[in-house]
Amino acid sequence: MHPNGTARATDQELPVWLRDCLINILATIPEDSYWAVPRYPVDWAPADGIYGMNECPRGSPQIECIPCSWYGNIPIVYFYPELALSTLRGHAHYMREDGAAPFRWGPGADFANLMWEWQKSLNGVCFVDMVGRLWLRTGDDAILKEFYPAVKKSTICTMTLRAGPDGVVSMPEGNVGREWWESEDWYGIVPHIGGMHLSNLKIAERMAEATGDTAFVQQCRNWYREGSASLEEKAWAGEYYLHYYEPKTGQKSDVIMANQTDGDWANAFHGLPNIFRADRLPKVLATVKRTCLNETCGAISFAYSDGTPQIRSYGIFVPENMILGMSYLYAGDRETGLEIVRRLMYDLVCRHGHAFDLPNMVFCDTGERWFGTDYYQNMMLWAVPAAISQKDLRGPCAPGGLVDRVLKAAKKI
Repeated sequence: MHPNGTARATDQELPVWLRDCLINILATIPEDSYWAVPRYPVDWAPADGIYGMNECPRGSPQIECIPCSWYGNIPIVYFYPELALSTLRGHAHYMREDGAAPFRWGPGADFANLMWEWQKSLNGVCFVDMVGRLWLRTGDDAILKEFYPAVKKSTICTMTLRAGPDGVVSMPEGNVGREWWESEDWYGIVPHIGGMHLSNLKIAERMAEATGDTAFVQQCRNWYREGSASLEEKAWAGEYYLHYYEPKTGQKSDVIMANQTDGDWANAFHGLPNIFRADRLPKVLATVKRTCLNETCGAISFAYSDGTPQIRSYGIFVPENMILGMSYLYAGDRETGLEIVRRLMYDLVCRHGHAFDLPNMVFCDTGERWFGTDYYQNMMLWAVPAAISQKDLRGPCAPGGLVDRVLKAAKKI
């Protein structure tokens, strides 16, 4: 896209630093995009082949690691919805018979060497969310018709990974598979996982209503009611939600997680109501603001219960800091939300020169790269304009919106 075109198309109400970063971050699309022709072992693919993205070609090469696409496919959905559709067809095809969505399609540039068990607590959530994104973006009910059976199958799998009412907001049976913070141990009820599961249910419920599947609408509501009650009654610590709590053993962690309410952001981006109790969310955000915000790169992932930040021991995921900033934006705290994202992007672009070579994780004392290059997860930044305007993902696509203007400007070049 020509720079003159982008200058005309970008939203003059957005901060200059954000306008600049939104355009530059799109460089990860050509850096990480792969296309497979419909020949063995992907001879099942449509005649035009199948599209997938490589997590990190130089550091962690694998095709369609599903959380990476959950973080990073937003501009694909906005500007290349036909590519997002192609990828979803791959995830649906590779869904296991029990409804487990694939964690990845294959290592390196392999499109057919599947893995399902790792991070299975959230893989299905990613799939359902991405179907919802494309459906909302396009307004095309053919997408719903094609993918609703897989959405339903995936949702049933996710909500039954552990038996009992607590299971909806818990780790899978045996606490196996980890989640996105994959070096951490997780046990029992996990508010971060629970919030994302409850978001999955609201997205699936909306689809079930649209298809007339009243029985599954009620099932989603029943699961939601049970899961929400478990979360609010057993995991609330007074000013924030516990890191995890295993009721059977009493094992718990009172570490403060910055992104404990990611599920609320996911719902807001889909135009759905908050998940966590309205009287508790301000307390959570105030606690995170007091303990986890960081001048170097916006925020840290974890702090100890006494408020001591874990600055070096873990660091941060770049796209999760973007989500944290958007959580404050949707909560009405524009100043805090924008400042989290601004500090992050200043660290990456100005302090360390990573405008086109974005890391996955950084250390929070120096802001230096910890791991990752060319990470398309960071295109999560394209969700920020909607959050600034307090709209869901469709806002920038409306006539005169940012996405609409970029597409129209591109046609003039």
